[in-house]
Amino acid sequence: MIYSETVLCKLCNKQMSKLGLAPHILQTHKMNPELYREQYVYEYRKCGICDKQIIKPKKFCSPRCVNIYRSHRVKEHKHVADLTTHTRYLKKIFSKILQEEKEEIAIFYKNNIITFSDICKKFKISEDILKLILKEYNIKPYNSLVFAKKKRDEKTLNFLKSDTGKKIIKEYQKPGNNIRSISRKYKIYRKTLKNLLILSGVKLKNCKEAKREVDAVKKKKGIRGHRFGKRSPAGSGKCSWYFYDNIKYQGSWEFKVGLWLKSQGIQFLCHKGVRQFKYEIDGNKHTYCPDFYLLKEDYFIEVKGYFSEADKRKIDIFKRTYPKIHLEIYDKSRLEKKNILNIDKQLCIHIEDYMFNYKTDELYINFLKKVDNDELILANIIRKQNFKTLAKRHNVPYFVMCRAFNFLLPKRGTNEFYSFCFHKFFTIDQIKIMEKSKSIKGASQRINNGLSYKRNLEIIRRFKKGAL
Repeated sequence: MIYSETVLCKLCNKQMSKLGLAPHILQTHKMNPELYREQYVYEYRKCGICDKQIIKPKKFCSPRCVNIYRSHRVKEHKHVADLTTHTRYLKKIFSKILQEEKEEIAIFYKNNIITFSDICKKFKISEDILKLILKEYNIKPYNSLVFAKKKRDEKTLNFLKSDTGKKIIKEYQKPGNNIRSISRKYKIYRKTLKNLLILSGVKLKNCKEAKREVDAVKKKKGIRGHRFGKRSPAGSGKCSWYFYDNIKYQGSWEFKVGLWLKSQGIQFLCHKGVRQFKYEIDGNKHTYCPDFYLLKEDYFIEVKGYFSEADKRKIDIFKRTYPKIHLEIYDKSRLEKKNILNIDKQLCIHIEDYMFNYKTDELYINFLKKVDNDELILANIIRKQNFKTLAKRHNVPYFVMCRAFNFLLPKRGTNEFYSFCFHKFFTIDQIKIMEKSKSIKGASQRINNGLSYKRNLEIIRRFKKGAL
């Protein structure tokens, strides 16, 4: 066993285990163990080809010498031919080759991306002679990356010649199609598709050009909606959004239905987590997501204020495609019958307090006034609680929490952020430790302020440079 093996130190003749030799040399003699091995332990011999000094039990210094040895086919126990004889042998063969043949080989290698083995097979020469020819004409041999690129280009060219490749190019040239839409359709990466189009010589569309084409096609087909380019009808308007008990509601009627379901003790999902259904109208694919899904009752609810003809047609198609799915429509008459429209007054809830707008900053400013800002910062930076958990705890939308932290903290990773952390979480004693300590790691190990080890290291490093 390696653990029980004993060795003598050649410097002080002390007996010890094989594993304890290296630390003994370092500590007592203050010598590098590798240098000690080179001077006292290793046994040397000469290379069989080039007479270089090598460590035993190696016979040759490099793979080149091994190849020379193999080419001469010398047996193991016989003396190996010298390097000079091999070079003479190569020079003889090289001198026999005509200048025209050398030029032909050099030009062929320069014009074609080809491996050494392939070109040697074609012209019936060895690799060593080919290297000498390339050296004479100052031609650098190709790298492995060049061959990899060649393979990729060949694949792309084959794909372009195929039927699917031709179809993709034709579709891209049509108005209304862009790289994103085609990559989704044919399940190809955008980068590869871009390279394909460049290789085929197709002019790539600019973002603005593609957008204009898409808008022009949408105007013709009316994909944006049944009322595209027309005035909004009487009774219909833009819905306001509400947020109550970690659920988003689109429109006041939808919010009131949610309040009524909660008062009845019915478990439900609203928008988030509700199943989406695919259907077709005039050959165009669409998806439909009902407003509510009742978990125990196992049916869907759709709240409708303004019920247009297009909406009626959509629901008829949905019922035909999914006959087993139970969907109920809550229009104005049904809401009035169930007394849902007055549920906010019954529960004494002012629905305007829970209304929010994505564009305005009123909601997050009001939220920051209510909540302790220092406690929020501590929860995120020290306790490592993400924005989603904090949003659920404080009963606000996720985007509000994001905007609040953008206001409270500078951008992470910047010098301003580290200076903020330095002034906020570092005490006077900790600053003195940083000033006295020579190493950054030593200072970070002694400081315990709740911040992560990496963040402390970065702050100390910047402090030492004088950036903070």
